Amino acid sequence: MATTAFSNHFRRELDVGQLARLMLRDTPEAGEDHLSEAQRAWIRTDVRCSSCGVGGAQIVRATKSTGTRGGTRQAHFRFIGDDAMDAHHRFCEFHGADGQERQSESLVNFGSAKTIETRLIGRLVCKGIEQGIFDQTAIRGMRQWFFDLKAANRFTITIDSTAVDWLSALLHHPIYPRWVFHPVQAQLPGFDWKQATNHAFTEQFWPLFDRMSGRRARNAESRTKNLVACYAGQEVFDPAALKPSYELTLQLASFVGRNSGLDFSRSKPSEYRYKGAPPALMALCALILFVSDWQLNTGIGKFAQIIAAPDPSDPLLGNVVGLNPFHDYAAWQMVVLAQEISEQATGIRVYDAELARIEGELREAYRAWTQSQS
Repeated sequence: MATTAFSNHFRRELDVGQLARLMLRDTPEAGEDHLSEAQRAWIRTDVRCSSCGVGGAQIVRATKSTGTRGGTRQAHFRFIGDDAMDAHHRFCEFHGADGQERQSESLVNFGSAKTIETRLIGRLVCKGIEQGIFDQTAIRGMRQWFFDLKAANRFTITIDSTAVDWLSALLHHPIYPRWVFHPVQAQLPGFDWKQATNHAFTEQFWPLFDRMSGRRARNAESRTKNLVACYAGQEVFDPAALKPSYELTLQLASFVGRNSGLDFSRSKPSEYRYKGAPPALMALCALILFVSDWQLNTGIGKFAQIIAAPDPSDPLLGNVVGLNPFHDYAAWQMVVLAQEISEQATGIRVYDAELARIEGELREAYRAWTQSQS
């Protein structure tokens, strides 16, 4: 459900009520119910989806729930094509979502006051807009950039959770210096069969470990399984296209966290790479880099300008929805890697069963060797 959309005329992202008030500014207290048919037709040509940019916006009135808990459904935009069908691009995050009370997890409400980070970032966004460093058109442009990347870089998920379990086991398997078993080694009284088994496992599956070198994404297994289950058999975005911009955004977020003097008290910049940076900070850093042509030092300079600027005169300027294009980045990396590993000659295995098999083979080799020596 698109609760906000971008108006080309007003050059900003608006919800239904805000758009109606701007269009009916000569009619005090007027709302969306006061819009004429001519004005609604104009909206269909002016207002665009904030993700895929499609037009054809129609206003859906707020409704009151008939359930026992009451409540209301917020007025929102629905995008309809000439064929009266959903007009969103099939890769748009709002495709097929009309009427659903959800917002894409990659979207960040800069006006939210739920956490220390979002309050702090919301103030910085107000300052950035007031100083002319970026505006809502830039935010819309960044969403279009992300959508175009998603549409151009796709793959189909062909694995299930067993492939994720196999990858997770490989990622957590202890890699010792490479060493090959010989039965004579087991003559030592303190011989460690478990360690020998781990060594032998590494040798047997070394091509997989070699392929994963430098790509050991961890701590996202549960989310990876959820993504695989949710999108099985579907085309999804390949996050490899985001790697350069992700690395730059993470660098900027970590640099700002360490050197800005701002109090991101719930997170440690030294852990951003492993535990994730605050989503609102990643969204703002990505936006600043986007308007800096993805030049790190240019982005740092713009961040310095924002921090040095006086407090914003209009705190409502930050009441916009930004984009963190790197939401679930680590989990999507694991999906891609799990699929690559599943396509290798070894196929998908069960880790514990493989260890048991290998230990059995080592012990049998030792038994046969001792017999041959007698």
